[in-house]
Amino acid sequence: MVRIISGYVGTQMVDDDAVLDKAVANIKNYFAFVGLVEHMPESVDRLSRKLGFQHRHKIPHRNVNRKSHFQGPDFRTLTAIQKYNRLDIALYEYILQSFTGQDIKPHPIPKL
Repeated sequence: MVRIISGYVGTQMVDDDAVLDKAVANIKNYFAFVGLVEHMPESVDRLSRKLGFQHRHKIPHRNVNRKSHFQGPDFRTLTAIQKYNRLDIALYEYILQSFTGQDIKPHPIPKL
């Protein structure tokens, strides 16, 4: 997401904090609203208020596998995901902090 939102041109991997800073600046300057899937009802409610909608609808919670036994990736896989998605994780944490108003402790993810 950082590459797209920042306007970064290129197909190669990028791990440059300046690209992250540009993505954050673009969100601040050009995005009227950013919601979060894991906070879908609240995101829709906030967007509705922002757009001036009077009637609010309950958002159905569908396509949920309540019987999933998936415990998440193993440590090695998770470390690789974090390493190669450092900027996207930082952008997500910025958005989450902005959305919730809570101070989120960033993950210490080393640069490539």
